[in-house]
Amino acid sequence: MNIDSSLPAAFTSAAQGMQRSTQQVASASQYIAREDTPKTSAITELLEGELTYQANAKTLSVSSGMLGTLIDIKV
Repeated sequence: MNIDSSLPAAFTSAAQGMQRSTQQVASASQYIAREDTPKTSAITELLEGELTYQANAKTLSVSSGMLGTLIDIKV
């Protein structure tokens, strides 16, 4: 069975993106928790990290669905 090589790449890319987004959210959260810092840019980073995580999770979900469809077609 030969499955398109772009699917594993999509899984890897989505997982790495989710990991980077998690780190971004953690960093922004720590920055927001500090009392002596302006919060605007950190809040923007926090929201960006959240949206990026959601986008990568959707990519992972769609890739999984595509793989399932390919397997169903092959079987």
